Amino acid sequence: MDRYEYKLKAEELQKLVRARRYEAALAIAEEMDFRKERDVRLLQDAAEAFVAAKRYEEALDLLEQAYEYAPVGRRIIYRLTEVAILAGDASTADAYLREFREVAPRDPGRYILEYRLSKLKKEPVERRIEILEVYRSHEVDEKWSYQLARLYAAVGRIEESVELCDDIVLWFSTGKYVTKALELKSRYAELTPSQRDRLENPERYREMLRQTVREEEAIASAQEMAEKQASQAEAQAAAEAALQEEAAAAAEAEAPAEETPAAPEAEEEPAAEEVPEEASEEVPVETVAEADVDVTEAPSDETEGEAAEEVAEPEEAPAAEEEAAEETPSEELKIMPAAFRYDAELLAEDVADEAADAVSAEDEAEADIWGAPEQAAPEEAAEEEPAYAEEAEEAALEEEEEPRRPSRKEKRVSRRKSRDEEVEDEEETPAPAPARSRRVAAEKAAPAPEAARKAHTS
Repeated sequence: MDRYEYKLKAEELQKLVRARRYEAALAIAEEMDFRKERDVRLLQDAAEAFVAAKRYEEALDLLEQAYEYAPVGRRIIYRLTEVAILAGDASTADAYLREFREVAPRDPGRYILEYRLSKLKKEPVERRIEILEVYRSHEVDEKWSYQLARLYAAVGRIEESVELCDDIVLWFSTGKYVTKALELKSRYAELTPSQRDRLENPERYREMLRQTVREEEAIASAQEMAEKQASQAEAQAAAEAALQEEAAAAAEAEAPAEETPAAPEAEEEPAAEEVPEEASEEVPVETVAEADVDVTEAPSDETEGEAAEEVAEPEEAPAAEEEAAEETPSEELKIMPAAFRYDAELLAEDVADEAADAVSAEDEAEADIWGAPEQAAPEEAAEEEPAYAEEAEEAALEEEEEPRRPSRKEKRVSRRKSRDEEVEDEEETPAPAPARSRRVAAEKAAPAPEAARKAHTS
């Protein structure tokens, strides 16, 4: 049998066992080899087929194999104990029962196994009564309650048997074991009219029980439907509230937008025209102006002499800076063409001169504020007039002896004249010829090979 056929037969076996067609299931189980099978459910189904055929030894083997591979084998060990009891093997059943107690110590089903094992061992009735009483304290079951009532009647405990039969009728109302309990009671006591009616017309009470069950099911379904509708209504109300909140938020968001006019769209700026490389290399005037300008600090509030010295010092600094700037032109100006460099230098000088004039004007204003001598009294001024006159004469003599320093404007004019001359010289000097033209001129100037040879031989 190949794997595919084995799989088909296993599925068919399980279907037949669930349909309680044990004979057909047994026929398939006999054809299959379960020695390497690890499917616990399949092994249990095959064991049920063998139990139905009262082949307990094979059923025990299959159940032990299933118990070996089962992760939780409480039900399997319970079934193993039952099958061992059915097989009449008390020692094996006792071993399985002890193992079941270890696996499930709180399971009340162990009392049923103890009762069956006690019956197999033919222990006294009192022992079985004790076991069922303990079981009934844990579980109320009509079948085993009826068995206990029978045992009470067997040992002569009639009152207890009658009371237990009344409890069975009260608890379960109708059914197979209810009818048996009424019959047992009728042997030892008189039945009530309702009990007699139940015993004589069991079908009517069964129908009443079915009707009651249907009504309870209808009530449960109605409650479930009502709960479902209520939950749907709540969900719908929540959804509507959410929609209303969203609509209110949207209305609030749209209201300011309608009041405030929309901002005009920004006009697209025209694309910047491409500037030739020579023009793009012009030197920014701001860099030169920033290098030439030096702002002096205001003089302190100490003495008049210190204020005068502080005012005099800034006048010399811009001149020194201007001379340094004239001697060392900017590196960016050096790499520019002559025409552009000339214009840029003139513009930078103008800006620098204007800035220096502005600084000097500020310095003079500050000197007037901070260094101006206080006006003396009329009497003191008359005494000091000869001293001031002598100082004025000495200053005039010194100015005549020292050569006059040129002003900034004169320096600027002289620089422009010199640079105009340099530009004119550059324009007049011819540009050097390319390498190829120089080579051709050299070849023309050189003597021909034959003339050179004749000149050498001669």
